[in-house]
Amino acid sequence: MRITIKEIANKLNVHHSTVSRALRMDPRVKPETGDRIRQYAKENGYYINQNALRLRGSVRNTIAMIVPEINHRFFSSIINYITDLAYENNYVISIYQSNNDYAQECSIIEKVIQQDVAGVIASVSGNTYSGEYYNELKRLQIPLVFFDRLLGDVDTPCVTTNNREVIEILVDDLVGMGCKRIAHVSGPDHISVFHDRNQGYRNAISKIKPSYFREHIVHDLVTVQSGSLAAGELFASRPYPDAVISTAFFLTIGVMAYLHEHSIRVSKDVVVAGFGDRLFNSLLHPSIISVEQPEQEVAEAAFRLLLQQISREDDTGKNQTSQVQLKSAIIHPITQLNK
Repeated sequence: MRITIKEIANKLNVHHSTVSRALRMDPRVKPETGDRIRQYAKENGYYINQNALRLRGSVRNTIAMIVPEINHRFFSSIINYITDLAYENNYVISIYQSNNDYAQECSIIEKVIQQDVAGVIASVSGNTYSGEYYNELKRLQIPLVFFDRLLGDVDTPCVTTNNREVIEILVDDLVGMGCKRIAHVSGPDHISVFHDRNQGYRNAISKIKPSYFREHIVHDLVTVQSGSLAAGELFASRPYPDAVISTAFFLTIGVMAYLHEHSIRVSKDVVVAGFGDRLFNSLLHPSIISVEQPEQEVAEAAFRLLLQQISREDDTGKNQTSQVQLKSAIIHPITQLNK
């Protein structure tokens, strides 16, 4: 539970108005008294409610949304859908971008706590390994829902898709099309969504027991350039892959750029399968196998889970971790590899 100004006042035997002034750095409070109050507040997890300072008695109607990057089509689509859902339910959305930086993400969470929001919907940054700061939201009983990327050490509702299963299906389909050398380009295992996709690829390859296994894991930023470099490594030695699965939109663009630059014919020399932007993938020629991510369903599920927590906020600590499993559909299939 959050410690209150009145509780601080009672503990330190001062008036609650003195505590309030001290926390706002009001010069009317003696320096030694102010220091004592602020130190106690810090040690006991008190966060200044900035909204209350600006507007006394205001109702919590702001939902904070934390995403790794706004310019990514998947995250921008989720933001778009959730903003509409918030408007329909008399909430407003405050959007925060971590830029895939853990320190920045931690700073954002501190600011979110100070804003006394109704709840938080988040997808964690690319270099976040610990849920320490997100668990602070749970400790303060601020409703939290993860989507797409989550943390195993934070017990909170989350929304995921069947990443592992769809990769296994994809490998089976490629084998059925005649592919025998299926390579894989993906992000790091510590990011949950990539972990599941990587595991799906490894599971599927182990089942068919091929003599060919070629995987490139990008351990830094997932970018167009890193996708192109990954393709360069995959095609650096023979035998070349006859299929490449790319598990991120920017990686797929990089792979396609490399193939085009080196006159490797898509759908004739190699089949490309990628996650990401449905519209972009549908415009590619030759076409690729595209795994459609159900942004609207993910957004609706995340918002619904958050509202469930908000409506029973006093009992948030009793919530059990729940998970919504959504299907990803393969679109734009190529019927047969043209040798």
